[in-house]
Amino acid sequence: MAKLFAKFHKEKTIDPRSHQFTDTILKLLTEHGITDKRVLNECSLKLFKRTIGFYRLVSTNLEPSDDDIKTFEVDMCEILGKYGISDPAEQEDIFTQYFDTITELGGQGVEE
Repeated sequence: MAKLFAKFHKEKTIDPRSHQFTDTILKLLTEHGITDKRVLNECSLKLFKRTIGFYRLVSTNLEPSDDDIKTFEVDMCEILGKYGISDPAEQEDIFTQYFDTITELGGQGVEE
């Protein structure tokens, strides 16, 4: 029976940068006061999903409008605020490090 399904089952390859990114973001959120593991995972997942949505917008519209950027920024602040990080200076620090991490890891090639 295992042979029957073997051709349909393929191992997923996971980009090693995704683990680095996740670890870095979880550490960053922990440093800013989110310590409950469930809350930490929820917050990071919502940030990831919102970021993916923004990058999809950018990929279809290479020049996002100022409104698109502002909406993205407001959404990210709301997510952080919902999970207890409401200080604008802390949010700015998180954004800076978050996007520095994306830029740094995005610039690394994937070795196969």
